[in-house]
Amino acid sequence: MLYMTLCLFLMVMSLHELFCLRNTAAEVGAETLLLASAIILLPLTLVAPVLAGFWTAGNELTRHTLDVVSVSTQWAGAAGAVCLSGLYFMLARRAGKRFWYTGAFTASALLAFIFSNSLWFVSHRDAAIASPVLLGEGEEYCDAPAMLVRYHPDAPSDWRCPTGVVLMGESSRPFLPWPDYRQGKSRQMSENINALIKHAQEKSDRKPG
Repeated sequence: MLYMTLCLFLMVMSLHELFCLRNTAAEVGAETLLLASAIILLPLTLVAPVLAGFWTAGNELTRHTLDVVSVSTQWAGAAGAVCLSGLYFMLARRAGKRFWYTGAFTASALLAFIFSNSLWFVSHRDAAIASPVLLGEGEEYCDAPAMLVRYHPDAPSDWRCPTGVVLMGESSRPFLPWPDYRQGKSRQMSENINALIKHAQEKSDRKPG
């Protein structure tokens, strides 16, 4: 999983940088404290969806709360990745040997893209989890138990089929990191969802008042 590999690399880099800062800093000033805090805290935002998954697993939460937690952790990850890319860009400019700092900058920028890519999909008002059986016959098959869908009533719906680990999978807006999914569009899925919504509305209307 690319996402976890990048997170692990950046955590190792942060630990290395923290030890270097501890050994080279002659005195603890405001700049040193700020840099140390950033080195410690920013990598934690990258694994916020993982930490939130452990927290939600032991608590009974509503679907709405799970959605809010999932999207919030993804925003935190995106912000942390952007800040880390800026931090390592600054350190790369200062350092004589820039190889590892350039790698950390690239990894942070790639993580920012991964989080942004997920947020672009799940922040849609009609994003939800759906069963692959809603795909039409002859369309690409999804062998996962559930798939992420952006529903469009009058156009083909976008879908993403997980091929790896799904984080915050209990919510309807999980974190499905690139490139661990296959994606496509399905008009038949839109028609099937329209039929389900219509059936539910008719069933609700027939209930006695």
